[in-house]
Amino acid sequence: MPVTIFGNNFSVASKATIDISGGGITVRNVAVLSAGTATALLVIAADAAPGSRSLTIRTIGGNSDSLTFTVIEGSAQGFTTELPHEGS
Repeated sequence: MPVTIFGNNFSVASKATIDISGGGITVRNVAVLSAGTATALLVIAADAAPGSRSLTIRTIGGNSDSLTFTVIEGSAQGFTTELPHEGS
């Protein structure tokens, strides 16, 4: 599932990482596009437990506030997520 994260003061010159609480989600292809935008691909395993997760993006310029999203059981692919419309 591709995601776009909007915020402030992301460092384009450095590598960004994304931490997600709980298991069953792999983060790939993290890219800081600008000081206010980053993208990533979240891969949700078929055995990922449903429930809330926290996502934090980390760059040399600092860490974002935690963004909360929910893994929901029952989609055709096994799971879907609900992401907030805005984040820090």
